[in-house]
Amino acid sequence: MLLGDEPPSELAARLAAAKPISWRGRGDLGQVTWAPVLRGTWLVLDLWAGVSGLCIALLQLGMHFYGLAAECDVHAREVAISNMPSLVHCDQVEAIQATDLVPILRRRRFRGILMGGGSPCQGNSSLNRQRKGLADARSCQPVLLAELRNAIQELPEAEGLEILSLLENVQSMPREVCEQYSSWMGGDPVAIRASSCGWVARNR
Repeated sequence: MLLGDEPPSELAARLAAAKPISWRGRGDLGQVTWAPVLRGTWLVLDLWAGVSGLCIALLQLGMHFYGLAAECDVHAREVAISNMPSLVHCDQVEAIQATDLVPILRRRRFRGILMGGGSPCQGNSSLNRQRKGLADARSCQPVLLAELRNAIQELPEAEGLEILSLLENVQSMPREVCEQYSSWMGGDPVAIRASSCGWVARNR
């Protein structure tokens, strides 16, 4: 826990000073006005963020939130920064500790925390003939999400907040991987196909 006069981490300080996420990209961001909106102010942890598509989708839904994104690819981070300057970044999911949220949770009034993203799928995809499933360290990344979620739930500052977590990965993953992910997430998987709203199937 963050105790007494213990100084916050550099990441915690940047997050506490952050402003709500807004779109600053070229052109207007399309709005999905027909979709239900998560009311109130939220803290979003966009993990394995890429260009922070989760945050873009939430802006399209009209959600009001502060955000922290974890992404190792510098070019993807630059894209996200240019479009959403208020989004706080770090380069690894492992770099985020539950205590990094304490200063902003003390400073702001949130309805809840939404956390998750698309973890690496190379070790799971049927397109990879040498896939190793859980024997591939990349396939074990979702445990970081589960551990971070559990640690946040134990924070006194998170008491009374809605804490929602999500994980996206390929539908073609081995059965044992799906079972392990379901155990870590505490729920059954849902199949989503991008073809329901676009041209490409992308079964997830």
